[in-house]
Amino acid sequence: MMDKPLFRNWARKLARASLLALGGVILTISVQDARAQTADTLCALDKRAALAQSVAQPVANERLAVTPLADRENPVDLTYQDGDGRERHLSDLRGQVVVLNVWATWCAPCVREMPTLDSLAEKTAGQGVVVLTLSQDRGGETKVPAYYQGAGLTHLPVALDPTLSAGKIFGLRGLPTTLILDIQGREVARHEGFKEWDMPDVLSVLADLVGESEQDQTHLPRITETHFAVR
Repeated sequence: MMDKPLFRNWARKLARASLLALGGVILTISVQDARAQTADTLCALDKRAALAQSVAQPVANERLAVTPLADRENPVDLTYQDGDGRERHLSDLRGQVVVLNVWATWCAPCVREMPTLDSLAEKTAGQGVVVLTLSQDRGGETKVPAYYQGAGLTHLPVALDPTLSAGKIFGLRGLPTTLILDIQGREVARHEGFKEWDMPDVLSVLADLVGESEQDQTHLPRITETHFAVR
């Protein structure tokens, strides 16, 4: 007959080994589930994930490189939605300098720079500049107004890009990306990544672009005020 203490020791070892094996199986399943969920999440994000991860972050406050007037390419148009769900066109803003910021509420550097864009919109209000923050959020019609309210942003209109057309039209590599368009809708400057948009260097560039309306030969509305408040 097997010695009882020896049998008990053997049984304990067997039970311990079984528990370790079971734990390994559970851990493996959990890891596989986590990987599957991660893959599903990335698939669901689709273009949004690619945009958020691919942009190279430059120095936040490097001076904008402005394309000379003679070298600017023809403008492109973009259809978007306003906060009331109405269809709008970027071409509707011709005659004004446009600061077009492409962003999303799930993008950390986007959220970080939004207060500076709100401040920029306040400083340039009524002076020939439009700050248009174009959301790439799914369900942006509810998310964006809620974010604006929570963040205390009061000078930015709600603008939505439900079809994510901005990425293709402008060849965006990531979020946030901000384009500055002249009074004819031509791209003048582009910045990828975070920037403080209410700084004097930006205001100076915008003032110069507004001033170009006096030299323009396309009979677009003239804008003579080129000094923005620096607060």
